[in-house]
Amino acid sequence: MKRIIRIIGFFAFFSLAVIALFFSIVFFNSYCSEKSCKTLSANSAKRMATLEDYLKHRMIDRGIEFVDEDINATGLVGPEFTELTSTPGDEREKRSTLNPMSASACVEMFVSSGLKEGDTIAVGASGSYPGFLLAVLSAATEMKLNVRLILSLGSSMYGATRPEYNIFDIAGDAKDSGLVEYELLAVSRGYKDDMGGSVMEGILFENTQEFSLEICRKEAEKRGCLLINPLDYETSVKERLELFGDVDLFVNVGGAPVNIGNGTYSFSVPVGLVEEMDNIPEGEGRGLVYEYLDEKVPVVNLLDSKGFSEKYGVEFDLSPFPEDYSPSVDYTFLVISISLALMSIVILVALCIIFLRIRNEE
Repeated sequence: MKRIIRIIGFFAFFSLAVIALFFSIVFFNSYCSEKSCKTLSANSAKRMATLEDYLKHRMIDRGIEFVDEDINATGLVGPEFTELTSTPGDEREKRSTLNPMSASACVEMFVSSGLKEGDTIAVGASGSYPGFLLAVLSAATEMKLNVRLILSLGSSMYGATRPEYNIFDIAGDAKDSGLVEYELLAVSRGYKDDMGGSVMEGILFENTQEFSLEICRKEAEKRGCLLINPLDYETSVKERLELFGDVDLFVNVGGAPVNIGNGTYSFSVPVGLVEEMDNIPEGEGRGLVYEYLDEKVPVVNLLDSKGFSEKYGVEFDLSPFPEDYSPSVDYTFLVISISLALMSIVILVALCIIFLRIRNEE
């Protein structure tokens, strides 16, 4: 009987040791994953800040004047009305996206969606939010994702509205800097039915559709990519789907109808990461976001800057931008895992002693 009790005690201690060791490993791995994610986030923010500084000096070298609304002097807040201005826009929203912490939020979304090194994302971007585009590219490059990019020229007010330094120039200089990597598949005019033009057509400017088309032609030739010049909206959507091919996630940047849908569809998709959605519309005009969600491909929707700030903790319209992007790692996991590991060692040592005593008594 005494021997049975000792054996039961031995197995009880052994079970406790195994459990303690298991939880120690789980907690330690959780800590390492959190630390890794936050390091990626911090490095992405640093990359974006460095990239913005590079682009700023590129603009200064070209003699481009900054607008008064650009209170952080990034150069990436454009004029209110130009030949490329497609829709209304809020300068506060445009400034907010330029906060380098936007790149950290992109890492959070990418990690949450399950993306890992080597995965492929499709990015459809207009000129409306240069900050969001730089954030996506910075995060994707830091995470070693493959980026397939299609750019639309049109921009809402205070975005990449400068004809002399538009979204093509911003993205091109960003890649030439060596700070971000992507494959530019195609360019298009954007705006209504992907035909380009300005909301101020006939008021301040004339022939803005042709003006946009000429810029696109030059960019396609310069970068060796395709010019999407569709006959209609649905053709443009289909052409993009074919160009992107199989991807692990789709990112929409800005409000190009071909990406977010026409009419009432445009504002139905929530901001940020959307992995599934009820009541996906059927029929024409629903845009790429719905096409991908319908195929069970997660989407990151970057259009509502204020909603993005609230959802992902990026302070809205901050000035000046933060300079410290160091990861704030919660060391609770580390303390718990170390404690459990020590407990496992103590229990294992105790088991060895008990086991040796049992054998000696036998």
